[in-house]
Amino acid sequence: MDSHNAKGSVTTRPKAIRSLSCTSPICCTSRRAINIGCQRAGNSFKTQYDIGFDAPGPLATKKPVHETIIIAAFILSKSPLPAGTTYDNLNDEQWEFFRGAVWNDDPSCYLFDDDDEGNHQFSTGAEWLYYFTLGPPSCMTQRSHFLDLQFLHSMGAELGEMPVDTQGKILRWFEVMYKLACGNQGISETDKLKQRLGEWFHPNSDPTDESSLRDLILSTTDSYPHYNIQRRALGICLHIITDSYAVGHTQRRLKNPSSYDGRDEDQFMRFKEGMWGDWGAIINFHCYNGQDSDLHSHYDGLEDGPLPSPTNLESFNSIIGARNAIAASKKLIDFWADRTRWEDGVEAFLRTEVFAIDPDATPSNSQVDQSGPISFHHRHLPGEDVDIEYQAGLQRKLASLDTRVLTTDNHVPKMCRCFVWKIVVLVVAILLSGIIVTLQSLRAYRLM
Repeated sequence: MDSHNAKGSVTTRPKAIRSLSCTSPICCTSRRAINIGCQRAGNSFKTQYDIGFDAPGPLATKKPVHETIIIAAFILSKSPLPAGTTYDNLNDEQWEFFRGAVWNDDPSCYLFDDDDEGNHQFSTGAEWLYYFTLGPPSCMTQRSHFLDLQFLHSMGAELGEMPVDTQGKILRWFEVMYKLACGNQGISETDKLKQRLGEWFHPNSDPTDESSLRDLILSTTDSYPHYNIQRRALGICLHIITDSYAVGHTQRRLKNPSSYDGRDEDQFMRFKEGMWGDWGAIINFHCYNGQDSDLHSHYDGLEDGPLPSPTNLESFNSIIGARNAIAASKKLIDFWADRTRWEDGVEAFLRTEVFAIDPDATPSNSQVDQSGPISFHHRHLPGEDVDIEYQAGLQRKLASLDTRVLTTDNHVPKMCRCFVWKIVVLVVAILLSGIIVTLQSLRAYRLM
């Protein structure tokens, strides 16, 4: 494996926290909670991973929905995974795609051990929690979840951001990662960030603009010798696509309103049995700031439903946006398999299909499903006056106010502002990690 650029700055892990890494995961309850679980299967551990909002208590497990969506897309693609592939039986080579898919949520790779023998050994998650709750605004974990890099999740960087601006950022980053994934379009893993992504990195950022694209993607886990930057770059692209069809991330125009079945008893959107919502252009890129955490979590996950089968598309119908996400991901994988040039259809596909902006698009807001599905039947008439600049200004004005007053029942801003709660969560996480390590050590000693 090539060494890191000598001039680059690569994030390193605090030893006090890094030493807590083990095979048993923890989860935390925070603004955007990480949930990692693991279950015994024969002589190996199978790890489950998911990112969600306000997940229940310690050691909770959520199902790998987004990973299963990507597996389904691969199975249908020109670069197919075997039909029997599931999240639990991915091998190291296949995991290289999914290390990329996880990267958007964990750009500093704190959720994984820096292991030279494997590429998907999960850590305790304590480091991720530390930087998520107490990290400086300049760290990648904060930037990707709450600040200027929210477009990595197909979301606006701030309330009131114009949709064309969010789209532009997505396509700018996407172009670099797609060309890197193909390997034949003039971008290499050794290219410096200032050459390729200079608008987001500078001499004092972490990583600095002297770091390479490889440094950016491998971050704190550069010991694994068989990494595949091209596969990881493709995974980063697939994450952006799948997130773009999640209700908590964007509002899209519903192309088949007859399939909609109204709200269920809990007031969540649902579709008729055997049908699924077919979503079109983007009406709004949502923003994390001020969102209802329970609503976001509901549409990002599965609740208590069974995990879909990657070979049975009908099993994804209950997850709003999943069918579109599979189709769009499959098409991108096909482009990648053919090494189609960015200018020969890839950029147009993303701009006019996946990230197409609706004529009635509005500036970024903090809604989730409050507006309900909007179909072509509900579009503004040509004579109606829609002042998008006014709406953008209004969203920015609301953002400048105290969101605790605007959304008194919203757990998201409360948690982010409460320093004491952050400390409590961090201490609990570290104590749990210590207990897990101690129990494993005792067990290993008894088995000797």
